[in-house]
Amino acid sequence: MMSLSVRVKTRLLQLIQQLGDDPTRFVRDPKKDFTRQSRLSLTTVVSIILSMGASSLKKELHKAFHLDTHTPSVSALCQQRMKIRIDAFYHLLYGLNASFERAFYKGYSLIACDGSALSLPLVLGDGDYSYRRKRADQKDYSQIHLNALYDLVSRRYLDIVMAPRRENDEKKAFLKMLGRGTFSKKTIFVMDRGYESYDVLGSIYRMGMSFVLRAKDGSTGGIVKGFHLQKKGEYDKTFTRIFTTRRNKTVLSQPEVYHTIRWARGRAFLDKDHPYIEMTLRILRIQIAPGTYECIITDLPADKFSLQEIKKIYRMRWGIETSFRELKYDLSLDHIHSKKAECIQQEIVARMVLYNFSSIITSHVAVEKKERRYAYQINRSMAFFLCRMFLCAPADGTPPDIEPLIAAELLPVRPDRSYRRKIRSHPAISFLYRPI
Repeated sequence: MMSLSVRVKTRLLQLIQQLGDDPTRFVRDPKKDFTRQSRLSLTTVVSIILSMGASSLKKELHKAFHLDTHTPSVSALCQQRMKIRIDAFYHLLYGLNASFERAFYKGYSLIACDGSALSLPLVLGDGDYSYRRKRADQKDYSQIHLNALYDLVSRRYLDIVMAPRRENDEKKAFLKMLGRGTFSKKTIFVMDRGYESYDVLGSIYRMGMSFVLRAKDGSTGGIVKGFHLQKKGEYDKTFTRIFTTRRNKTVLSQPEVYHTIRWARGRAFLDKDHPYIEMTLRILRIQIAPGTYECIITDLPADKFSLQEIKKIYRMRWGIETSFRELKYDLSLDHIHSKKAECIQQEIVARMVLYNFSSIITSHVAVEKKERRYAYQINRSMAFFLCRMFLCAPADGTPPDIEPLIAAELLPVRPDRSYRRKIRSHPAISFLYRPI
């Protein structure tokens, strides 16, 4: 019987082959691009980008062609990859996710949305991505902002929107991914304060899904301030209001029934055909440390989701933060191989495909139970390395048995372990002196 790892690799290779079978959908000029025979075909170039590590392009080419004396040049690879549209890598991301079922939390799909900035090799004069230093001790830098949807239970990336950091709008990016995605009614979106808006909450509510959002506590504005709640202590309050942008006599005379919001904030879910929407919001203020509180807004009912359950769901949101760390360092996303925006975006989505490829395989590897001091879990950093090596292995040979190798790499689980978060900048990794 074919192992899961072989099935996942076979499916990914099939998706890559689909690019070569119908290249007109994925290239910039269908009449010219990839129409001639070349060692750097569309499928070969995509495979190389998908399996890239932290090494220089020349080293990556030698790895891909197994030290062949006729290995193509770096210039040839750069020219070929510029012909590929980003849609090719989205095809792999969506296709691989659709091919394997995702896991659930008590019957619900938990999806986190968050963003992260990625430092890029400096391109002076690029007005979209480059930033001039503000202080004498700073250097010029370039950054791109990633907005991603991440399945917290299956540990997979579902979608991504990329933009220059100064043009980034997390709310619009989320609404874009929400509009083009396919989600079941039993989906809970878990988000941080950057997504606090009636646009986001109302759009999710209208589609019949749920949300858990950390919000401002009301003292500095935000949604909570409009409900005139107490400013001290904990509470768990539920409000049902009819939200609208209209300000007629009926609306203004019944503030306990209607809640007026500005048109600019309501256009995503209120329009001329739907000027009113009734929405139930549950607002919780939770003490997380002596004298420190956090507010959470959700539409999950209290009879099904207790305060402790809501806290647990929001705490799981940290999974997307650790996934960004794994993406940048374990899968070498911080070692970008280009200064061109199109090529950088190719590598970002390709790393997410490789991340999902590894997570699908790793999620089905069982940890042997023994009498130990600690409970143990899979070492995901080593699992990513092994899965990358497995993907790069020649397809015509006997596939290595990757699952036992992953199962042998374990780390102890230490609950309630925490460290002070260090906020510091991470410069882009230079093209020179790349590791082997």
